Amino acid sequence: MDELVRLITEQVLAALHNENNLAETGHAGKKKCLVLGEAEHMPEALARDMILLDVKDYETTRDILRYDRVLITKLTMRQLANIAMGCPGD
Repeated sequence: MDELVRLITEQVLAALHNENNLAETGHAGKKKCLVLGEAEHMPEALARDMILLDVKDYETTRDILRYDRVLITKLTMRQLANIAMGCPGD
C-alpha cells in the first residue's frame, strides 16, 4: 500500500509541475498537440492556439492522454498505405 501511495503522489506532483510550467510560460488554457513530423508544416491557424510538442515529449511521458490532439504533418503514400495495412514501418 505504501508503494502505491508513493507512486500516485509522484504522478500527481509531476502533473502539477507540468501545469505550473505551462501557466508560467503563458501557455495556460492552450491545447496540447503532439506533432508527428515537422512542425513547420503545421497550418498557422492551428499552431497559433496550441502548444506544439514533438515525439520526444511523448517518449519522455509515455502518456498519449495528455494531448488534446495528435497531428501528422506529412506522410508519403507508401507510409500511409503501410499504416492502413497495419505494417510496421518508420
